[in-house]
Amino acid sequence: MNCKKCGALSSAVRARFCASCGSPLHSNVLPEAFDDSEPASKDVPKPASARVRGGAFSAFMMVLTGIAWLGSVAAIYIPAFSGTPPIQQGGPLLFGGSIFFLFLFQYFQRRPWLGFPIGLCVGFIALAGAKMLAQNKASELSFLLSHDRGLSAVRDFDSKTYEDVVRQITELSNRKTVTPDDIGAVLRANLVPLTRKAIKLTSNRAIIDVTRAKLAQLEEISRNSMGDCAQLVLGQVDSKLIERVNSYTTDKTRRAVADATIQIVMQATESSHTPEADSERLRDTANAIREILLGEGLNPDISEAAAKGQPPDIICKSTVRLYQEALKMPAMDAAAFFRATYTD
Repeated sequence: MNCKKCGALSSAVRARFCASCGSPLHSNVLPEAFDDSEPASKDVPKPASARVRGGAFSAFMMVLTGIAWLGSVAAIYIPAFSGTPPIQQGGPLLFGGSIFFLFLFQYFQRRPWLGFPIGLCVGFIALAGAKMLAQNKASELSFLLSHDRGLSAVRDFDSKTYEDVVRQITELSNRKTVTPDDIGAVLRANLVPLTRKAIKLTSNRAIIDVTRAKLAQLEEISRNSMGDCAQLVLGQVDSKLIERVNSYTTDKTRRAVADATIQIVMQATESSHTPEADSERLRDTANAIREILLGEGLNPDISEAAAKGQPPDIICKSTVRLYQEALKMPAMDAAAFFRATYTD
């Protein structure tokens, strides 16, 4: 039989293929039957579009759960910095971390189920770290409260005021990390009525020292602003004035005022009674100082000067000169004069 394709003669009677070109010699034999290629795999791969859609969903969920998880981390660490231990935020932290790591593993084509326990472990570690941080911060605050000299003096002199101060400092610690300067600011805000009470009992030396410190403060402020000096003298104190006063005065002066004020309270605790001043001697001291200031065109009565609307420079200069002249007096007379001045 001749091959229909190449025309070669086949010598075999029952041959099915051409010996020369390999083409089938009979029409009922299909070429596909002689395809020696490997059979097609039964596993048909997913279309590329399906893989893209699955990766986009994993990425979206990974970002969404990641943001939620970071929020839960912040919710326990921000209070921890003020000494508040995490209590109710532990559940969202653990669950959110597990879901986040599940989608993270799925996005990077790892075993997603491994992400769940890993997320739990990371959550437990973060929770333990927040608890340790809160304990450390709480111990730091307790240390500051127990070792601050001003607070110790207030506690010994007036327990109610001490409790109020501690409460304010604790509330402040919920918003920021408390420093000794913060404790000092809270103390200053509460010491005005307490100091007036302590001055009646404290020693003469404490009164002289606090007056010298206040005089140095007023002199430094007056060189920058007579208005702020007068405002401080009249007790019109607010946060903005304190900022300006701190910018006008040196660290040494500010520390001296703070230390002298603390001594007023501390020595009031130690001395249960201060002898009453001689009224006639006190009147002579006040009259002598009054004559000096009037001779300089100043007003020794600061309240009267403010009521009459006299300018700030008169109020400031009058106070500075009053302190200067009174400090020249014998210590006993000066202390009696300032004790009466501060408690009127």
